[in-house]
Amino acid sequence: MTASGHVDPPAPTVLEAASWTLATELARRHPELTVARDHPGGGQYDCLAIRSERGVHIDLNRVGRIHIHSIEGGGTPNWEPADWSAYMADPQAFLALLEERVRLTRVDALPSTTSRVLSYRVLAAFARLHALGTPVEISMSTIDESGMGGGPARWITNYPAIERMIPAQPFGFWRAKSKDTEFVIEAETAFVHRRDGSVDALPEKYSELGRSFGRLMGFVLTSS
Repeated sequence: MTASGHVDPPAPTVLEAASWTLATELARRHPELTVARDHPGGGQYDCLAIRSERGVHIDLNRVGRIHIHSIEGGGTPNWEPADWSAYMADPQAFLALLEERVRLTRVDALPSTTSRVLSYRVLAAFARLHALGTPVEISMSTIDESGMGGGPARWITNYPAIERMIPAQPFGFWRAKSKDTEFVIEAETAFVHRRDGSVDALPEKYSELGRSFGRLMGFVLTSS
């Protein structure tokens, strides 16, 4: 906070972690939700876009605020764009309010983790590990067309097997890259691909490790 009382926005690494955590917690509670990275406004914004086939559209703008564009079943949301400080002040209360305003069904117990949700959990944990450190890049296999050049991401050429799959699932992969670690996760299957060509099925490994998410992340990081 400055002397004038202005609150500076959180660091980009913190926003990366916060946005992935919020998106993932929503998807854990509502596995029908999907997450994509968009750059609307001609590339002015950088959003994790949360959507469902029943009309949900939430944008978590990492260079702006949290928006609800449409709600479950369609219709205009009762929502004013929220600053990230509102989420970080009380994440659980904010998550509950967001669910209510989007008209998602109340969840009393988390459903079993699907392969897609497991993919999101891994990416969110990766972002949180670097929240106070060197920035990381979590990017999709295809860049959206909103002023960002569009088309396949450049990193795909380092993964020939993925490059062959791109025509069938252009938005189906996420690369997570830090100074020391790099892996690609196939969103729907939670298969992890590495630059040496090796592949691991994380749902199987998760079961093998007694469904311990901490041990699973240890495996992902030490093998990447």
